[in-house]
Amino acid sequence: MSQNHISKDTTQENVASLMIAYRLYGRKVVIVGGGKVAAERTQAALAAGATVELLAPAEGLSSSLAALVEAGKIQWTNRSYTGTEEDQRLLRSADMVLSTIDDPVLSEQIGNTCHDARVPVNCADVPHLCDFWFMSVHRDGPLQIGVSTNGNGPRLSSLIRTHLVKSLPAGAGEAVTRLGYLRQIIRLQDPDPTSVLLPLINLSIKLNYVNKNQVGKRMKWLTELCNSTSIETLAKMNEEHIENLLSQYKQQEAPVFPKPRQVTSPISFLRRLTSQKKKKKKVRSVPESCCSVRGLETQIY
Repeated sequence: MSQNHISKDTTQENVASLMIAYRLYGRKVVIVGGGKVAAERTQAALAAGATVELLAPAEGLSSSLAALVEAGKIQWTNRSYTGTEEDQRLLRSADMVLSTIDDPVLSEQIGNTCHDARVPVNCADVPHLCDFWFMSVHRDGPLQIGVSTNGNGPRLSSLIRTHLVKSLPAGAGEAVTRLGYLRQIIRLQDPDPTSVLLPLINLSIKLNYVNKNQVGKRMKWLTELCNSTSIETLAKMNEEHIENLLSQYKQQEAPVFPKPRQVTSPISFLRRLTSQKKKKKKVRSVPESCCSVRGLETQIY
């Protein structure tokens, strides 16, 4: 073997996990256990739009889970997991299983049942049974930032997340929201043949057909906009800015974020009006548009 050869360690401990944002909407999640961790997992699953079925006894059921059951937001089976055939059928019927019980033997059974049925499973505090781990997440609107230690140090991941969030510029989540709105507007004006939005567009509207190369041009233009504009500025983008940027895109101009219009403050306007009144007895009427600010009305599709 060559001395320059570097062997690759493929043991589980040294293999990185795949970092993805998983779409859980409408899928069934079975949660085993009814304590604090189960409550946190339940809230996370509900926030992702999943249907949650809880398997836990009434004794030890957290107050927050009891409230969710009372409100009809989750399904609840009032008993402990014991590994019966009925329990295994429940696990196999799920799209995801989250076990939060503090029992190594039962956790092993849950993990093995899910692995055999190819159902993704997370067993709290038993890393070798987990198909995935929960990250320490910061969420601001559509912006989500997650930190994972691959099950090695959950508390440390939380501390790292807190440190990272402090370095974020103001309005980062709002910038993502507004840029996404601009992207959708451009996509509707300049759809590509494979766009999922095409069936929603009225066929009577005449749209220019563009080839797949146009998709690359659109993404390149938006990338240039992001690279040349601060996050704080993107967070302040309004409809007037979007109209201006859309015009630039249609003309295939390099994206330049439009400078804000100078708007006279009410105090300055009154001072000027008073000064004019002293000089002239008759004051010329001022158009309403001179002292009005156009509001922002955005909707995410």
